[in-house]
Formats: sequence, C-alpha cells, structure tokens
Amino acid sequence: MVEKQREREGKGHQGSPIPRTDLTTSKLVPPSLRCQVRVVVPISQLVCETLSASVSSTDLLAIGRLEGKPPAVQEDLPMGSEPINPKAYPLADAQLTITILDIVQQAANYKQLRKGANEATKTLNRGIAEFIVMAADTEPLEILLHLPLLAEDKNVPYVFVPSKQALGRACGVSRPVIACSVMTNEGSQLKTQITQLKDAIEKLLI
Repeated sequence: MVEKQREREGKGHQGSPIPRTDLTTSKLVPPSLRCQVRVVVPISQLVCETLSASVSSTDLLAIGRLEGKPPAVQEDLPMGSEPINPKAYPLADAQLTITILDIVQQAANYKQLRKGANEATKTLNRGIAEFIVMAADTEPLEILLHLPLLAEDKNVPYVFVPSKQALGRACGVSRPVIACSVMTNEGSQLKTQITQLKDAIEKLLI
C-alpha cells in the first residue's frame, strides 16, 4: 500500500511521472531570472495603463508641442511676448540695448553697479548715479515709475531695455533684475564709454 501511494504521489495530473530532471533544473534557475520572466510584461502593461489614465490634457498639449504636432487648443496658449507698456519711455532699440547691457556687465565687474529699484533710488539720492537702466517688461511697471521722475530731478539719464531677464544676466545674476544704476567713478576705465552711452540715451529723450 505504501509503495502504491508513493507511485501515485510521483505521478502528474495526466498520470505520468514528473521527470526529476525538471525539478532539479527549476531549482537551479536564479531567482532574479525568474522574476524578470514573470514581472517585465505585467509591469509594462501597468505603466501603459497608468499613463493613459493619468495624463491630463495639459500634458498632452505639451507632448504635442515637443513632437511638433499642432495642439488641439490654441486659445489658452500664449501667442508671443506681451506688448511693451507705452509708459516705458524712452525704450532702447536692439543695437542700443546691446551696448547698454555690455556697459552694465562691465560696470558689474568694476564694482560700479547697484541692482534693484531701491538701490538705484539710493544712488540717485546720493548723487552718485551716472545713468539708470530699467526693464520695460516689469509687472506692474508702476513700481519703477518713480525712478524717471527722480532721475529727471537729478539730471541723470535713464532708459528702458526690453527684458528684465537679459538685464539680470548683464548684472551677473541668474534672476531677473528690473532696474540698476551705473555709478560714478572718476578713475574708472569705463568713463569714456559711459559718457558716450549717456549722450546716446539723452538723444532718445529729445
């Protein structure tokens, strides 16, 4: 009876004995390999299902732009840069803007620069400002409009440039800068360039 029971336990569902070589081989398969075989396909299917369920319409718009496809909804997307506020006067043209930013960058290297509207105001009150540069895309622009009035009172030239981000880079910082002041320094190597730039800025005010 015992021998018959052992024979039954050694047989599969079809009544045939399970080869001992298969059992031995399955024990030698590394666990990591078995996991790869069992898991890879279900996970890829799960990821696809999760993405299709969780991607929003905004994400699809961004993906469409990256792939060069026209977005389905264009009304909610910005069509370009905002128009310059007419109160930002005088506004430097492209060539003058390059010259201004170059002088600002050199002034930062020579420690002749003050960044920010408050610092620019201080240089005007102390009488040490050569000229004032402001960003025309500042929002709201009204936070800068006291500077032109004060600059006129102190007889200091002032000018607007189109981009606060570009002005920030010229000032040597990664953040936007809405205003800066180039200061007086009698022994500076920039004196001639600053004088020429002041003349160019004053022509815009005429």
